Amino acid sequence: MSLINFYKNKDGFSLIELIVVIAIIVILAAAVAPNLSWFVKDAKEEELIAQGKVVLISTETKIADLRKTATDTGQSLQDLVNLKKDEILKDAELIGQVDPETFFIEVKNRQLYYFEFVLEGQYVCYNDGEVYVNKTSQSGNSGNLLSAYQFLVYKGTNLF
Repeated sequence: MSLINFYKNKDGFSLIELIVVIAIIVILAAAVAPNLSWFVKDAKEEELIAQGKVVLISTETKIADLRKTATDTGQSLQDLVNLKKDEILKDAELIGQVDPETFFIEVKNRQLYYFEFVLEGQYVCYNDGEVYVNKTSQSGNSGNLLSAYQFLVYKGTNLF
């Protein structure tokens, strides 16, 4: 028996069977796709929180370094920390990604009380011992925290 005759005698799938299988695959894909978008969103939020924790460590380290300087010079610790925002972001390896103008730090009782900054169009905040991602500013400075570009990114505007 030749190879050509072998393939001629084999029955394949009918067109209806193929359409049914494709329809089932499409239905399954439509059911799974929304769940995948949640996974991507959650992963992005977790990444921002992780970066916020790096900024938290960097900020607390800088505050610890500046406490003695503030005591010795009589300057406000808050003012010194505000002057060192660039160094904090540099230590956290976010100096190119976060505009220092969006980085708000609040010190109370010589301890870090609150911070927030805008990263990838989201506010990354620290409060009550926890880093979280928020869509709006909690510091009351929302008028000057977002640049025009960041506002458009936050609103989902495609610039390109």
